[in-house]
Amino acid sequence: CKTVIRGFDSRPRLQFDMTDVIIVDDDPLAGGLMQDVLTEAGYTVDWINDSSKAIAAIKAAKPRLVVLDILMPGIDGLTLLKMIKEDPETKETTVIMVSGKAFQADMDRAKRMGAAFFITKPYSPDDVAQSIVNLVGPPTKQ
Repeated sequence: CKTVIRGFDSRPRLQFDMTDVIIVDDDPLAGGLMQDVLTEAGYTVDWINDSSKAIAAIKAAKPRLVVLDILMPGIDGLTLLKMIKEDPETKETTVIMVSGKAFQADMDRAKRMGAAFFITKPYSPDDVAQSIVNLVGPPTKQ
């Protein structure tokens, strides 16, 4: 499986070309849908489908929001959440969790670990976009 990091290192970024959101999801359909939803809402979005690349990308891009899928091969979303919240460089990053397997224990654990909220699949694209605007504000580029 080839690692896809869209936008992060596939094109040069100008100093003012900030990443609003990083999505970490190994599923091409789910990750692509979330990327489309947030791009349509005006956010600059990078999508990473290899969880082992996530922390380096988050540290480099310093996004306003990270969207983590829970079930991924390698490093799962809850482990990534813990890593983000325990690292002094990334601990203030806003994180939301997404999963089609929304077990109450996972939702409770994510909340305790510092996730802002939990999105269950399937979701309404309009509701997700509005929730993210409410959480982190409008896109940096209007």
